[in-house]
Amino acid sequence: MLCLACGEEMRLVQVVKDTTMLVSGYEHHTWQCSGCATVEQRMTFTPEESPSQPLSVEPTPVEAVQAAPAEPAHLRPPTVTVQTNVWFEKLRSLKERAAAAREAAQSR
Repeated sequence: MLCLACGEEMRLVQVVKDTTMLVSGYEHHTWQCSGCATVEQRMTFTPEESPSQPLSVEPTPVEAVQAAPAEPAHLRPPTVTVQTNVWFEKLRSLKERAAAAREAAQSR
């Protein structure tokens, strides 16, 4: 998975099973960017058992996030807002570039 902020590869740093769902297999995955150290949490469904701890995790400055127990999704503030803002910025940049290219093509 790639970081939405800088585009670098994200590393899986924590997996916590979700016991609030009626169906087993839901897990909270915590990912950290190898470039800018951004942390993202996502709920995923895995029909197979995944390891409860990652195989090789180097100590990082966000050690407190790794040690804290995962909160249920309805109590945790959504991380989508930050990701959405990044997407809006990238979309706006692309629109501006497209408009500039259109103007350059029309002036020829």
